[in-house]
Amino acid sequence: MSLVGDYRLHDSVIKNIDILDEKVVVELETMKKERLFLDLEGVIEIDRYKTDNMFIYSVIQEQYDENHCNVIFVNWHSKEEVGGDSKFEVVCENWSLREGK
Repeated sequence: MSLVGDYRLHDSVIKNIDILDEKVVVELETMKKERLFLDLEGVIEIDRYKTDNMFIYSVIQEQYDENHCNVIFVNWHSKEEVGGDSKFEVVCENWSLREGK
């Protein structure tokens, strides 16, 4: 398990999530109001709860199986006793980050 991606991913906010068959596009807004898009491809599993305007403390990646990784968007405002404020995990083949407007 390790932190991944551009430093701007961390401490950003999820603004939108588009799910298109086996692809997920996550629109993020950084602390400096920059727009980033995280493209996750070959998606086989999504686990999400209350992701609208979710604050991302960090993004980590862990191996899921031989061909897939689990990308975990960590929310530092988690309340374990009630299942957590919000949650977002995607199991995919690969992912990439791009800048947007």
